[in-house]
Amino acid sequence: MESYVCITGATGGLGKAFAAECAERGYDLFLTDLSERTLAVLASGLTAAYDVKVIYQSCDLTDFQQRTELFSFISKEDLKFLALINVAGLDYEGLFTERKQEEIRKMLRLNIEANLDMTFGVLKLRDMNKTFRVIEALQLSSCL
Repeated sequence: MESYVCITGATGGLGKAFAAECAERGYDLFLTDLSERTLAVLASGLTAAYDVKVIYQSCDLTDFQQRTELFSFISKEDLKFLALINVAGLDYEGLFTERKQEEIRKMLRLNIEANLDMTFGVLKLRDMNKTFRVIEALQLSSCL
């Protein structure tokens, strides 16, 4: 059975770096981020450079329904995981009191709700024959 490393926020700078490092080490990947096109380009490049299998699915992780659809896709593909690298995150620079409440809610949906759902969901789909690893690469700032 193939096992995958799941990387959220895969097309950003840190996500790409994790994806390349994992691919270089020979791990098959499951990538998610907002843009289907950018994911396709990244997946193609990683497959060509490192000869690993890369499956991807775009998802707005701030949206509960899209997260549900993401896990439906994962279930249909019958994927198992040996690691989760949560990179997707949102940070607004500046003073907290200068943020709009919807900006703060969006940040909470991505940085907390989505992180919780991804960790919980991927853990349930872990490959029980391998050591499972989680990397939480979110950077939360406090600007009061």
